[in-house]
Amino acid sequence: MKICSKCKQSKEFTEFYKDKSKKDGHGHQCKICNLEINKIWKDTHPKYNAQKSKMWRLGNPERKKEGNRSWRLANIESISQKHKLWSKNNRVKRNERNKKRRREDPLFNLRERLSIRLYHALQIIGVSKSKKTLELLGCTVEFLKQYLESQFQPGMSWNNHSLSGWHVDHIIPLASAKTQEELEKLCHYTNLQPLWAIDNIRKSDTMPQDNL
Repeated sequence: MKICSKCKQSKEFTEFYKDKSKKDGHGHQCKICNLEINKIWKDTHPKYNAQKSKMWRLGNPERKKEGNRSWRLANIESISQKHKLWSKNNRVKRNERNKKRRREDPLFNLRERLSIRLYHALQIIGVSKSKKTLELLGCTVEFLKQYLESQFQPGMSWNNHSLSGWHVDHIIPLASAKTQEELEKLCHYTNLQPLWAIDNIRKSDTMPQDNL
């Protein structure tokens, strides 16, 4: 038995860390007290511990890498759940930011709608979007905004650019494209016009001459 120098309790030798420098081969404080002392010291010396940890990582890169790998393997389910939750939270926040920005920024709203429309059209003909939306448009969003405004019908404004207001219509429908090359040409800004929602719905995917 040995008496701990801190808590003054008599405990078995197994309750003490081994220390060959001591006569009985064990430290003066029991394991519990030793952990408390170390914790207090670490809490009062954060910079020292941070520096010490950094130096150890730099001096033992392979051990650190292996330790991280082992921890990930042992906690893979927990990591997966946290990642899913993080992704969901960030997706919700991003959607809220974009929703607010679409309401307040006509240019952003226009670019988003065109990009989504183009994406779905590409999916229909079974190809992936290889060029950025602005490259396919052949102009900047600022120019496109002015170009569409010059064609506004009475009553049109960016405040009623919506599902029930007016749409950005492709004069020659994207659905008429049979190849990616044809589709990219139809995405050019000269093929765009503002059209009231009801007229755009009536037009559907018919060609311009079909409506004459």
